[in-house]
Amino acid sequence: MTKSKFVKHAFFACMLLCSALPSCASKVKVPLPPVLRDNSEIQDVNGFLPQKVLIRTMTQSYCKYYDFVLVDGRIYSKKAGTDNWELFLKTGLPFSKGVGNKFETPSKIFEICADADSLYAFDDQGFIYGTFIADGAPERPFRWKKLFGFPKFNNLQQNDQVVSKRGWSMGCRRGDILWYEDIYGNQHHYGTMGLETLYFLTSDGMHIRFTDSGLPPDFSRQIEVPLDGRFISENISVSGDTIFLIGNRGTMFTRLIDFDTMGCDPMFFQYTYDKVPQKYSGREYLSNYSPWALPAEDWKRQEGINLEGKARLTKMISIAQTGLGNESRELRVAGTDKDGKTGFYSKMLNAAEWKFVPADLVLDESVFLNPQKEEIGPEAEFSYEGYLLKNGTRMNDVTCSITGVSLASEGKCSVSVRRGTEVFESTLFCVEKWTYMRRYDPGFDGTARYYFITPEFDAAAFAKYSEGFRALLEEIFGSRNHELFVFSAEVTEHYFQFDAFSQKRDLKDVIVNPNKYTFFAGRGGVSVKPELFKRGIVMDMPILKKSTDPSLMLEPGKTYSIRDRSEIETKIAGSTAYRDEIKAEIKMYKNYENRAGLSRWGYSVVDLLTKLTFLNQINFPKIKQITSFGDELMETNANSFANLASFRDWTYPNIIELLDERIHCYKKLIKDFDNNKIESVLDPRLKNNFSDFYQQAGLPVSAEEYSSRGTAVMQMITIIPYYPGYVLSTYSGEFVMVMLKDSVKKTLDYVPGQKHPLKIETSFITVSAADTDSEEKHLNDIDKASGTLVWDGTTLSLYSNKRVGKQLLFKSTSAE
Repeated sequence: MTKSKFVKHAFFACMLLCSALPSCASKVKVPLPPVLRDNSEIQDVNGFLPQKVLIRTMTQSYCKYYDFVLVDGRIYSKKAGTDNWELFLKTGLPFSKGVGNKFETPSKIFEICADADSLYAFDDQGFIYGTFIADGAPERPFRWKKLFGFPKFNNLQQNDQVVSKRGWSMGCRRGDILWYEDIYGNQHHYGTMGLETLYFLTSDGMHIRFTDSGLPPDFSRQIEVPLDGRFISENISVSGDTIFLIGNRGTMFTRLIDFDTMGCDPMFFQYTYDKVPQKYSGREYLSNYSPWALPAEDWKRQEGINLEGKARLTKMISIAQTGLGNESRELRVAGTDKDGKTGFYSKMLNAAEWKFVPADLVLDESVFLNPQKEEIGPEAEFSYEGYLLKNGTRMNDVTCSITGVSLASEGKCSVSVRRGTEVFESTLFCVEKWTYMRRYDPGFDGTARYYFITPEFDAAAFAKYSEGFRALLEEIFGSRNHELFVFSAEVTEHYFQFDAFSQKRDLKDVIVNPNKYTFFAGRGGVSVKPELFKRGIVMDMPILKKSTDPSLMLEPGKTYSIRDRSEIETKIAGSTAYRDEIKAEIKMYKNYENRAGLSRWGYSVVDLLTKLTFLNQINFPKIKQITSFGDELMETNANSFANLASFRDWTYPNIIELLDERIHCYKKLIKDFDNNKIESVLDPRLKNNFSDFYQQAGLPVSAEEYSSRGTAVMQMITIIPYYPGYVLSTYSGEFVMVMLKDSVKKTLDYVPGQKHPLKIETSFITVSAADTDSEEKHLNDIDKASGTLVWDGTTLSLYSNKRVGKQLLFKSTSAE
């Protein structure tokens, strides 16, 4: 291999941790607490203390039992069938009542929503409060709570993901509706608890975030909007978990969807992708135990409203449950009739015709729809290209593509498997796995979404393929068409990993196919193995890029005076806060890893006992259901947090090392000022990236070793400021990522030309690359090892630690 090829390989490996990534930037949590705005001037469309609330908004709401309005930050209520408004529960504000539910009464409430037997409110700081308002609810009514979610009740606060929302609404699915009807018309009793779900339409109108009373309190889960995620909604209203959306041109969609109906709760509900006969009606409690058909119902486009004369529509829409089952919902759209009089257009969910009902509504000009604005946004779904692994080894003759991925909490996509000119296609139904940890934005924040996968394909089509390809497809997919949650997937905006091997869910599954197949695909294609690609994503996270933020840095070698003290102290505070943020995240994920491991162990013991005693065959009360998928969910949680902790533990300490030295030097300036020095020079040896520290110590940027076997190259990584080390391109065509440990102090203490050489401990990530005539490189076989880098001022050497002694990996014959 020529020297130019080796240099090219070294550059490729150097770029690996960033250029292998798609250009999409990850999102990062905004830490500042949000503050809600008072929108009553726009939202009070029913007027001041109206005779009846006709349109549900963020400040005025109604349900079967009460009407509610906000007046100057306090909740007023009017019971159904009465005429007088009064402060709700005499104060109009949430307050503590009873032991174990202590919280400070908020000064004001800014947003409310009521549905069925539940009322929820947000204060001016975005914190949620809830109370039941009717007998028969899961808990005692008329007792406010500030806690939300499961399994650990906590505070829910609107964050940057939803605080600038276009709208939010709450749906309650319980006894007033009684049953849910799946796509095959099968009715399922709500059970004993039901649920309340909060839905938020984000500021761009193209995402719906949701959480419910049985989930960890965060906004990490999403529902894809209509038209494959491209529909731009102006507002949202929800009742009985049926969502109602409207666009600027009056296009309207509805859909009944929540965490349970989308299929995400297999520990408590039976699901199926087949049409299964049912013997119970929705009025019978046991229908809750019958299989719920998936996928959940799709978005339904509602009949448009014919407008004549001065008739106009607003974004102030409302939906309300009116009886039993899915269909009992009334839709309302506030607007004007052909004569310009205010009121609302109304129809039942599945009715064809709208009728106008005159009403004295207060409609600000800003709430009217603008048909000149677009309702369809840009492409929103993701596509990936990749390859197939068999037992961890890449099958070079098989490729795959995965299209139509929404990265929402449920949906479907397509996988195409290719070998030569042969192509096999399958639909993949995806439903997000439940987790008990609070998250931010999985799929986009450096963490993955984890899905259950159920395939849908035509097994009869296998016969048309060649013998070898048919055997492969039969081994992977076989008779698994519609086999519930038989596969799993791990997905981000950067990659899609589809584990196509059966999960072990019962004692009879101990003997399973020993071969494990994994499809791994990336945006725009991927050639590296999954672990290396995922480490590269970690290296591209915004929290790491913050290390080079100019607002945190001073200029080395510059003279600062006492007039600059405030600026220096600000930089110290910012850098310290950043370091603390990184340390806290390491600790958090380590804690998650430990807790997930303990939970997994504890559940596995219970799961084993139920299997050995055959209790897992009893599904009343749902023992079989819980044990069928519980172990897999616990294992997914444990593995997920172990990987997150490992990646951060691998990368974050490097940032801390740079920050420690930066803060130390900055504090030296302040110390000089405290000692009455008017001026002080910031240590010119301080650098803001590792490669500058190395070059300052005289370490070569590039070094080569020539021999009869060829040329090996050591290339310093300079394009990633927070990566400490080199990449070694060996004679055999391997790339070895060489990470230097605790290198800042050692390079600062080293004086070029001194008698003793510079020695730095190293760790390795070894990546095999088979050299072919094409430019494509196949990177495989990641290894972990440790060693030592030695620089004597002339020669650069690299050793790998062995159980006995060291092995020389590289010794330069030239360096620059």
